[in-house]
Amino acid sequence: EGFSLSLLDPSGTEVDKQSIGFMQPDHSRGRKTDGNSEWVIFAVPTPDTANSASPWYTSYAGNALFNLNAGFYAGTQSISLSSPPGGVIRYTINGSIPTAASPLFSVPLSIDSSVVIRARMFSTNLSILPGPVITNTYFINENISLPVISLCTDSLNLWDDTTGIYAMGPYADTVSPYMGANFWNDWERSGHTEYFDKYDKQGFELDCALKIHGNASRSLPQKSFRVLANDDYQMPWINYRLFPDKNIDKFRNFNIRNAGIDWNTCHLR
Repeated sequence: EGFSLSLLDPSGTEVDKQSIGFMQPDHSRGRKTDGNSEWVIFAVPTPDTANSASPWYTSYAGNALFNLNAGFYAGTQSISLSSPPGGVIRYTINGSIPTAASPLFSVPLSIDSSVVIRARMFSTNLSILPGPVITNTYFINENISLPVISLCTDSLNLWDDTTGIYAMGPYADTVSPYMGANFWNDWERSGHTEYFDKYDKQGFELDCALKIHGNASRSLPQKSFRVLANDDYQMPWINYRLFPDKNIDKFRNFNIRNAGIDWNTCHLR
């Protein structure tokens, strides 16, 4: 969200002050070049190196806007995307973060089955960084009477042999519990989660971290996830009463369990 940063001399006199505005994760703000009066954003920070070693940007593009909120719908829906002037929108439907190479939105998307759409505005001004990724899950013709959690992440974060937290990977033992497999590593991947209550109303959404959770149950075909709020993803807390019968209104993380060794027999207690 940003803050004010002051530099004081030993007597407490303010020597310099800068208002640090919103920044996306892993970006930095600094002088355009060393000693320059203009402050800019660096998508690649330059610790211990001159700022001139990294390209600079003046600001971020705006938000991509959906015509329909995430949620449950009956029948085919038409999804339109819009943005402030001066940019274009790119989108994905495979869970990956939109890049400059992703499909360009030009005509409404007709969806007749459940899908996750991620969209992002890209400015036509090369000195402006892409805007935030907006993620919406649309459930089409799903008749559900229980709360629903939607998890979205790039497929490479789950299934790739090298980077996938759900995958066996190249170093797994050939027998259970498959020690050395990717899912035994304490790896964390970025994702997005949306929570809908039993009345189909969205309770919360946030960019988050995803990890595989559990001990021996990690070796089972269906694994548990841990969903973590994290300052790195701009949301340090999940501000929602996940369990109505408990007086707890915010969480650092929660687990989506596979029921442990009962994974294929009993899914709740």
